[in-house]
Amino acid sequence: MIELKTKPEGVVPPLELSSSDRYSHAYHRLLVVSDLVALLISTVVTLLFLLVIGRSVDNVGWAMAVLIMSPAWILLAYLIGLYAQVERRLNLDYVSELMPVIVCATIWSWLVVIVRALMVDGYTEVITSAAMWTAVIPAILLCRSVARSIARTRPWYRRSIALIGDAGTVDVLNQRIRRHPDWGLSVDLEVVRFDGIQSWQVRRPSTNGGLVRVGSIESVTDSSTMAVGLTALVEDEGIDRAMIAGGIERLSARAELVHTMVNRGIAVDYVSGGPETLYSRAMPQHLEGISLMSSRPTFPRPVGAFIKRCIDVILSAGFLIVTSPLLIISAIAIKVESKGQVIFRQPRMGADGETFQVCKLRTMGDGADDLRDSLWDKGMHGSDGGMLKIRNDPRVTRVGKHLRSWSLDEIPQFWNVLKGDMSIVGPRPLPLDEASKIDCKYDARKRVRPGITGPWQVMGRSEIPMEDMLKLDCTYVTGWSLGEDLRIVLRTIPAVTGKSGSF
Repeated sequence: MIELKTKPEGVVPPLELSSSDRYSHAYHRLLVVSDLVALLISTVVTLLFLLVIGRSVDNVGWAMAVLIMSPAWILLAYLIGLYAQVERRLNLDYVSELMPVIVCATIWSWLVVIVRALMVDGYTEVITSAAMWTAVIPAILLCRSVARSIARTRPWYRRSIALIGDAGTVDVLNQRIRRHPDWGLSVDLEVVRFDGIQSWQVRRPSTNGGLVRVGSIESVTDSSTMAVGLTALVEDEGIDRAMIAGGIERLSARAELVHTMVNRGIAVDYVSGGPETLYSRAMPQHLEGISLMSSRPTFPRPVGAFIKRCIDVILSAGFLIVTSPLLIISAIAIKVESKGQVIFRQPRMGADGETFQVCKLRTMGDGADDLRDSLWDKGMHGSDGGMLKIRNDPRVTRVGKHLRSWSLDEIPQFWNVLKGDMSIVGPRPLPLDEASKIDCKYDARKRVRPGITGPWQVMGRSEIPMEDMLKLDCTYVTGWSLGEDLRIVLRTIPAVTGKSGSF
């Protein structure tokens, strides 16, 4: 008998690279090299074509323009998702890459034309750009096909996977995976359930090949306990991808399992209908006629994290300069009305569980923060609600009410963004007494910097209870993208002007 174990609260997944991380890191680098080789090949082909048809072109100038714009191709391919596909799709081929490559090649070719026009006087012939565009698409697709062939011969191409579900479907999936070594999947754990039997059977690989039974798990009625226990079992095997194929009758229990696994950094592929709407970035896939929906935890890669940080620095510096008159006026009003510091500092929980001092304009009387422990029973979400939010809080000053209604008290947090403690968009930074009450299944929110705005802030703020706020934050983290950050920033404007949930 194998007991379901739960991870201690506050435990963050280990930092060593999993098989999927090694796979994606190495594959990304291989694709970058293949893309750069393809750009070189397409440049040579274009120049040879122009030479054959008798068109004169400044070979050195055009080659320089392509060289200068090569990093732009890497950036565009990253933003369009040409690199992310290697970790999201199981059966990646040139067909799935065709349309993204065409889009990327079109945008990049026009950028090359613009750069070329800026480098020389006169004009750039359209035929040169058209020839380059025509050559770069097949070159990229061909070089990526070669890169995939090379990848399949490398040790890092093997990725561990767990199969969870009813015995029949799990066996079918196992057969499909064995027939397709090109997928790079290795079934290292099976947790199966037979018809009419409540318990689950656990199988692990044997020394002579195949999988053998090593124990069983009694079915647990509480969906949260079952989800956390199965997730811990998969994590203990060092596996970060799981296929769920039935075996769980209740939709809520299945959704809880998917939610817990994705929040703990485990990619999930689930067969047939169910909780596929849990994540907006879930991707449909097909394995020999079996339809899957795949939800993968997405965390900012180095390029994405760098872009996000650059945006944070530029926007926060600009915003602090533009709003400096408002800060001065607000500071004077605060100082005139009540004694105490103008800037309120409070320890908050940041990325990776580290503590930082958040900066806000003081909206309460001096020493109001010392009264927190005595006010929990007055909170709008109850004493066990997790967040201390009080309607008509008596500690808030008259000036403070006006500052809060327009979120002006949040302006100094842009200094936290400049310092690197926070980001413009991210999970809500919680006071330490609130952070200590968070269950370990929401640890995913610790993987990124907290934000000035986020899904909680734009969907109702104080009106949303703690549990729902944590789910919103984890969904944001596991489905992160620069596009989603932009959408949240745009939605923040009506949320602030409408004063929803601010008190």
